[in-house]
Amino acid sequence: MPWAAYESQVASQQTLREAKINEGWATTSKTVRDIDSGIATLKQKQQPYLAGKSRHEQNDYQFPSWAELSDLKDVRAVAAFGDLKLGTKFTNSLGQVFVYLPAGKFEMGSPVTEAGRSDDEGKNGTHTVELTDGFFMAIHETTQGPYQKITGEAPWKGQDYVFEGADYPATQVSWDGANDKFIKRLNEAELATGTLPSGWEYRLPTEAQWEYAARAGTQTSCSFGDDESQLGKYAWFRDNAWDIGEQYAHSVGQKLPNQRGLYDMMGNVWEWTADLYGDYPARTVTIQRVR
Repeated sequence: MPWAAYESQVASQQTLREAKINEGWATTSKTVRDIDSGIATLKQKQQPYLAGKSRHEQNDYQFPSWAELSDLKDVRAVAAFGDLKLGTKFTNSLGQVFVYLPAGKFEMGSPVTEAGRSDDEGKNGTHTVELTDGFFMAIHETTQGPYQKITGEAPWKGQDYVFEGADYPATQVSWDGANDKFIKRLNEAELATGTLPSGWEYRLPTEAQWEYAARAGTQTSCSFGDDESQLGKYAWFRDNAWDIGEQYAHSVGQKLPNQRGLYDMMGNVWEWTADLYGDYPARTVTIQRVR
């Protein structure tokens, strides 16, 4: 949720502000004033989303269902791509590369004993999710080049904390912008040219599909294991970006990929999924493809 993303960033900056003051920086120092300015900017950008937060809290806001996201009655045209197996790659007309992930089962969420676990991951720990169909996942975030080519728009232009360039992530994009402007038009263009086989479509992954891809067959706290000292090899985060003055989403694919060949699944930018933010169930969930 966008308001949650901004709340998290504000909280992070407030923690940094407190740490700087504890280090001895005066509230009137440039260091603290810069942090205050950043907090004020984040709160200002959060304002348009607060009405949505209110509706969500009152259970009066729902994203479209899986079926509503798809105009296709049957998306089973596997034969169009030949013999699909783990790691099969597909490149579209924009140069975006996708990798195939077969159906499978995994433990979603994290154990209640895991260090650094978030409160919103639920009180029940992990739950089993079975994906009955495989899917393609882009190997990294949608970048500014493809987004601008398809939509003719650049919502990140003139915004704070942005570095512009064709290989940098497309940021400041709403959920509707991702679906109705980029994905819908990409489907229309690719189906018209035959680049996308009939019976297939682009869409955002569900949260379960995203985590399945991010975990890459592992059950450790990170796909590379539990050793946090290795995080900088795989992700852009506070220590190697924000805290050294690189306060923007970095160009994609610079860090190591996970075991499925996917880059930036941790850090760099927040990523949209298709479904609604909510509590995890305390049961096994089976997710089937739309028919």
